Amino acid sequence: MPLSVRLKHLLKAIGRSNFVLSVIAYVGYVYSLLVGKTGQFDESCMDEFKKVIEENHGVIMVSWHGRALMLPYLGRNMPRPVKALVSPHADGAIIGKILKRYDIYPIDGSSDRRAVGAAKQITEELKNNTSVTLISDGPRGPRMRLNKSVIYFASKTGKPIVGMTYSSEKAKVINSWDAMLLPKLFKKGVVKCTKPMFVAPDVDENEVERLRKQMEDELNQLTFEADEACGLPKILPLNTIKPRRKRHWGSKCFVFIPVYRLLMTLLFPLIRATYIKKRQKNGKEPTERFNERLGNYTHERPKGKLYWFHGASVGEAISMLPLIDKLLKEDKGLHIMVTTGTLTSAEIMAKRLPERAFHQFIPFDVPKFANSLLTYFRPDAVLWFESELWPSLLYETKKYGIPLILVNGRISDKSLRNWSYVKPVSRELLSCFTLLLGQSEQDKERLQVLSSIPAQCVGNIKYAGMPLPIDEEMLKELKNAVGKRQVFLISSTHHDEEAQLAVELPRLQAAVKDILVIVVPRHPNRGAEIAEMFQEKGFETEQRAKGGLIGADTEIYVADTIGEMGLWYKLASVSFIGGSLIPHGGQNFIEPAKDKNAVIVGPFMHNFTDMTARAKEAYALVQVNNAKEVVDEAISLLSNSEKLKKSQEAAYAWTVQEATVLDKLADVIKEELAR
Repeated sequence: MPLSVRLKHLLKAIGRSNFVLSVIAYVGYVYSLLVGKTGQFDESCMDEFKKVIEENHGVIMVSWHGRALMLPYLGRNMPRPVKALVSPHADGAIIGKILKRYDIYPIDGSSDRRAVGAAKQITEELKNNTSVTLISDGPRGPRMRLNKSVIYFASKTGKPIVGMTYSSEKAKVINSWDAMLLPKLFKKGVVKCTKPMFVAPDVDENEVERLRKQMEDELNQLTFEADEACGLPKILPLNTIKPRRKRHWGSKCFVFIPVYRLLMTLLFPLIRATYIKKRQKNGKEPTERFNERLGNYTHERPKGKLYWFHGASVGEAISMLPLIDKLLKEDKGLHIMVTTGTLTSAEIMAKRLPERAFHQFIPFDVPKFANSLLTYFRPDAVLWFESELWPSLLYETKKYGIPLILVNGRISDKSLRNWSYVKPVSRELLSCFTLLLGQSEQDKERLQVLSSIPAQCVGNIKYAGMPLPIDEEMLKELKNAVGKRQVFLISSTHHDEEAQLAVELPRLQAAVKDILVIVVPRHPNRGAEIAEMFQEKGFETEQRAKGGLIGADTEIYVADTIGEMGLWYKLASVSFIGGSLIPHGGQNFIEPAKDKNAVIVGPFMHNFTDMTARAKEAYALVQVNNAKEVVDEAISLLSNSEKLKKSQEAAYAWTVQEATVLDKLADVIKEELAR
């Protein structure tokens, strides 16, 4: 026999020895005792519970696997005798030894092999006026789902069923199938019990299922209330069963997330002192609300149902607005929290979020900060509008059993190549989600390749973008300033694109009389350098951020402000969308198309491959190869009113056709959250 196999058997034998099991059991007993003695548990429900036991000479007590740790201590004053069903395996042996210290004796046989014998013993014990404790959602799940055998025991013996649960402030929740709750010392807690349920002896199968569901719902509701009272996120039931997997000695078990979480905890002080300090110095971090980045929140959690939407920056934040608006209109009791990580997106959200929605900054991806967000706001569901996956935030959300949906997921060619090298990491991260929604069929297929859970595609939510906000008075002023001139908009440009186009723009000025070119950089902080570049090339240039106005002789107007994009699309008749003359991958062109702009893009649109293909098929845009061809196409459109009108109408018609994605997406999300 190989040495590795012999070593495995030796370690297994040591781990199952009576001495080791006794030591572990003693530690567990001391831990539960210390938690109980140092904490302040509200046990007011226990008086009524004891009265039920005395009046009925025994009771069937049920609880959840994740709440089993403190049950022996909390039931220390229950009238005896009391017995509990435990597994015949090593973990059951440990539990049995702990129970005995509280004068609760185990019934061996919760596994399938001993189920019949255990059922007979439970029935006999109940008939002999012994109370029996059953953990009804073990040993592998589904979590927080009551087994109907409990109803049969009550029917045969006439004993009432009483559910018991508890929670504790700042308790640790283990990322296990049962979401085991580990209370901390010196913390307040609360114990809750259901009303006794009596079952008739001649109950039929339909009534068994009705009563099972009734007790399950009551116990879950009390668990939710206990967690809320202790400031913990709601831990939800799960229908899945943890599979039994054979682990071979020496096989690799990938543990990326635990290692990452440990490193982030240890290294964050250094990261804060260097990288984050530099970001603060450059004005890229909030000043007044920086505590939110550290998981310290002051915005009061709204009462009732709360969904958490996350998008990293401007594009993702804007894309979620139509869905936010739709969900809030359909559910008057719903509130939505939006988190982003950039100052620009925060400013836009402050202006555009509807009533019953509010913005917060996403915390740095440190376990402590992620847990703080979840325990403070206790969201009922999380919708992640982002391709960047933050392990600590995803892990903590999964740990609490909160539904986590990836919306508009996109896997680019580069991302697919990179993830393919570390597929175990992608599987580990994507397994945190309960539903994956790709923005295209290609993205759906790539998500399925990289994950262990199915993915779907109902379309790209960016097709359903809401109209951009417009200051009507300002629009009127700008139209007066522009007069009868035609407007060519160069939108969402990145570094070097403005310089490429500056070389070609004199041809546009020569071909189209009275043309005004408006340049809107993707990053407004580049406005000054862009204005200076155009001035050096001889263009009459004004910069909006410095108070510059459009005059009769203005040739280039640099619109480097935030939240005014809707104005420029309303003024323009033709728009070039930046990020596409360089290998950035392009920017979203839905908004100009919605405002009936003829749309031009460059050769690099790989961030929007599916969207670009669909738009080209509908003649909703023109794709060219370089800056010269951009200006050539602009001249062709602005010089031919009939061609311009057809292009504008085709662009608008395409956006109307594609906007149906919002209804499909909302239906899929509501169906998932209703499970």
